[in-house]
Amino acid sequence: QEILKQKRTSFKEKFSLLEKNHTEILSRMKTKFDNEIKELVSKYSDFKNQTLGKLQDKFYHVTKLDPKVENKLDHYLVKIEIPEHEKELVNLTAQERDISISMTRKFTDKMTDQLGAKHKTRRSEVMNKSFQVPEIMDSASVVRNYDQGVLTFKIAKR
Repeated sequence: QEILKQKRTSFKEKFSLLEKNHTEILSRMKTKFDNEIKELVSKYSDFKNQTLGKLQDKFYHVTKLDPKVENKLDHYLVKIEIPEHEKELVNLTAQERDISISMTRKFTDKMTDQLGAKHKTRRSEVMNKSFQVPEIMDSASVVRNYDQGVLTFKIAKR
């Protein structure tokens, strides 16, 4: 009887200890899993916010270059509405009576999936607009200026 009682007590102690260890392991796994889920939700939330930000940024809605040309007495003014962070991507060339404007945008998206694999997407977009003006221009005298959302090119006449 006494031996059975000791074995039963020993079994209950071992079982209680194993149950406690397993509960701790399950608790740690649950905490780790919950943290990973929160991290994934945060990453995808950031990605969603970036995407929504792009949708609200008028730059990402530009589908064509629409310059306004003003013919002044001794020069031409070419004005284009463009967001400030993209002003350096617009180029203008003036030769004889021809004006060419181009804008090159590059997009890069980087993502890491749930398995840790990294994905990178690149694309570029080029917009061009060419037109003629009545008088010959001095191609060496193009002056660029940006003020309050408007990129202005001043081109002297010959």
